Amino acid sequence: MFVVEETSEANEFREILSKAKKLHVMLSEAGSEAGKPHEAEESHQSEPDKEEVVDSSSLERYKHQCPPLVLPYIKRIFDPPSDGHCGFHAVSRALGYDNEGCYRVREEMIEEISKNKNTYTKLLGGANKLAKVVDGLKVGEKKGPVGPSKWLNQLSHGQILADLYVRPVVFISLKSSSSFIPLRLGPDQSPDTTPIYLLHVDNNHWTLAYIEPKDGVRPIPPPLSSKQLVSDAAKGWKYNILSGVLLYSKK
Repeated sequence: MFVVEETSEANEFREILSKAKKLHVMLSEAGSEAGKPHEAEESHQSEPDKEEVVDSSSLERYKHQCPPLVLPYIKRIFDPPSDGHCGFHAVSRALGYDNEGCYRVREEMIEEISKNKNTYTKLLGGANKLAKVVDGLKVGEKKGPVGPSKWLNQLSHGQILADLYVRPVVFISLKSSSSFIPLRLGPDQSPDTTPIYLLHVDNNHWTLAYIEPKDGVRPIPPPLSSKQLVSDAAKGWKYNILSGVLLYSKK
């Protein structure tokens, strides 16, 4: 189980949201670096090529499974193969990797865990749980379909992805939505602060949602986080995504 201080984090965001209109205007007028949302930057999320299933039909097929608040912002959807690697295909696509990039994502996640083992042992609830996560990421030389134990998991993998690629990772579905922000490095150390949006459909399939910002802002669910493990630099993410959280919370 992913160990987070969700209650304290949620309370903190409630305090922010209670001042939403005033704070949002102040940030917009001041244009301060601390408060200015990096979501306003042009997305570096890779554009689809002809061989990949990213078209209007994917959006049409899955629009009824998109959260109503987020649906107006979805420009299109990348629908990866249903081979057990779908979540990793989606992340790979967002990063601009090649067609077998899902395996690269898995290897990079394993390396990230190895370099920060103490942190992830605490976050994921102990050494045994961490070992299971690592085992689930391993596929060896096998290049083909894998079973459920190897699938992308929001709670097990969300924080790892956010820290590894130094950008927010957002999980959206009709049932629940949440986000993860880096705990180690801050927005100024990120090669691309554009969030990665992973849309869960059909109860067992991950897709990549291309989110079009409006007035430079994309909706972002309040993040799951651990205040005890966040660095001073990474605290800047709270302000980086603030406008997106405010937008998402206007229900």
